[in-house]
Amino acid sequence: MTTDEVKEAVAAALASDGRMSVEALSRSLGLTSAVVRKAMTALSDDGLAVRAVVHPAVLGLPECAHLRLRVDGPLDHVLDALCARPEIPFVSHVAGGHTLSAEIRVAARTTLASVVAEVAALPGVAGVDLDEYLDIVRDASLDLPRPGVPQPLDEIDRALVTELQADGRRSFAAMGEQVGLTTASTRSRVLRLIETEALRIGVRRRPGPGTVQVGYRLSAPATRAETLTVLRDLPDMSYLALTTGSADFVGTLTCASLGDASRALTRLRAVPGVRALQSWTHLDVVKEIYA
Repeated sequence: MTTDEVKEAVAAALASDGRMSVEALSRSLGLTSAVVRKAMTALSDDGLAVRAVVHPAVLGLPECAHLRLRVDGPLDHVLDALCARPEIPFVSHVAGGHTLSAEIRVAARTTLASVVAEVAALPGVAGVDLDEYLDIVRDASLDLPRPGVPQPLDEIDRALVTELQADGRRSFAAMGEQVGLTTASTRSRVLRLIETEALRIGVRRRPGPGTVQVGYRLSAPATRAETLTVLRDLPDMSYLALTTGSADFVGTLTCASLGDASRALTRLRAVPGVRALQSWTHLDVVKEIYA
């Protein structure tokens, strides 16, 4: 295999099992450990990381929404206010229809309503439109598991989740030392989190120079289930949420260029049942902390 073919093979294997050992990767791919390690280093240099993704409901934050803000005048004070709020893990300056995009994740609908009202009252905010989530089904290009009844996580579970969100391949020994557990106890807890689908560990690609991220919202009232299946399989779909209200889906396309973004939106418009597609381009992601 060529160097690029080796890298893609290793990336594909890690996508299916992000914690597969170098030795297991070597056996699975028929390569030497040295070749696998070299490929993993090259993939890391290319912006690929192995990380855990977690449904917010697992963390006790089942109420989520996407905000579209229209802002008059300077943005700095509005951005500062949004970024200072722990309930808002994502803030982006965008072009196309509105000024800022933000996401809220909270424990209760009453809290969601309060946060939205406080954001709308910020000086300079001319309007706020809300898409309330029914579910998040894809994040960082990974299908996102959601347990039917999320098991509550204790303080140690949450600490392990945070460790795995930073580095999905961190050793059990290193995590155990961080949280005050033995290696065996750490291994047992992490495997339980994975087996119960409290989290999923896979590959995430850091947007590189020239990468274009396009947000969108659309309706598909007559074909909601069928449209969801198609949207999940689109190659550029990095984020996807089901919503209630004037849109049925909100998501993000991550593309290598403006041309690719244009083609991705064209494919989206061609999905049977899709109506009222609106899109915007992320100019500057100011805050993105999902931990």
